[in-house]
Amino acid sequence: MTESIHDKPNETMGKLIETLKMATPEFSLSNYKSFLYNSIELRILMNMILITEKMETIEKN
Repeated sequence: MTESIHDKPNETMGKLIETLKMATPEFSLSNYKSFLYNSIELRILMNMILITEKMETIEKN
């Protein structure tokens, strides 16, 4: 069976944060509202929201 990003949400979230830090070194989840983002970065943020929801669902089960 092939692993996907859905199998390791914590690892995926870390990679997305690292990706955003390439363009915005000061980025963190606690200060994300402090910056302006281009369309690709917004897409990354949306993916982060989906992963956060998945992690919360996993924690509830």
